Amino acid sequence: MYSALSSKKSADQLRVVEGFSISEPKTRLLVAKLKEFGITGKALIVAGEGSEMLTRAGRNLKHVKVVPPDGLNVYDILYYDVILVMENDMQIIQDIWS
Repeated sequence: MYSALSSKKSADQLRVVEGFSISEPKTRLLVAKLKEFGITGKALIVAGEGSEMLTRAGRNLKHVKVVPPDGLNVYDILYYDVILVMENDMQIIQDIWS
């Protein structure tokens, strides 16, 4: 897991973001938010508590997957082009996988 995340980080494909949320569970809002960050390919969003809106909006997009920090796995890390991790969830990932 550590190796997969490190390779994404070195390739600038792991982004730690603050305040990545949407006001309603609408797919178009999530697509617009991803475009703000310049993401056009496959994206893995790691979001924990309070991410119900993101999870519901991401269900309709086959190139986007939203997972909680404890649901992160090596296959998803390698499959998706970009990984967005909420800043407050980064510590949870470190606690689980280190």
